[in-house]
Parts: sequence; C-alpha cells; structure tokens
Amino acid sequence: MSKKTKVQLTLHTLLNRGHITEVTGSAEHGRYRVSDTIHKLRTSHRRLVPEGKEIVTVWKTDSNGSEYGEYQLRNKKARA
Repeated sequence: MSKKTKVQLTLHTLLNRGHITEVTGSAEHGRYRVSDTIHKLRTSHRRLVPEGKEIVTVWKTDSNGSEYGEYQLRNKKARA
C-alpha cells in the first residue's frame, strides 16, 4: 500500500474527527503545515472534500492566551 500524502492524512482526520489543528496534525502525522494542506483542500484539491461539506476556521484561545485556528469540516450553509 502506498504512503498517504499530507493532504490525504489531513482529510482523513477531518472526515473521522471533524476537526484538526496545527498541533494535533503535527503530533499525529509528523511535522508539516496543516494550514497549507487546508488551503489545498479548499482550492486545488477541492474535489476530495465531500459534496455539501466545507472546511471552516474557528479561532480559539489556549490557556496561555495565544490564538490558534481549528479547522472544522462542516455542512455547507445554504446560500440565500
């Protein structure tokens, strides 16, 4: 079996867990920029994201007061 790409690993995590951060992505899949793979999933690799779903960024604050982005896979909102 071939090795999964970072895009595939990130998408797998989103599909199974519903969210990913830089810290959890790096801890689970090795050192890489989760934000770069999210950008690819939103643009050039959009076809991999299930129809009716979108990746959104939710900004959170850790216990030290530092902000970080959590990427979440959500149902697309209907456009009015």
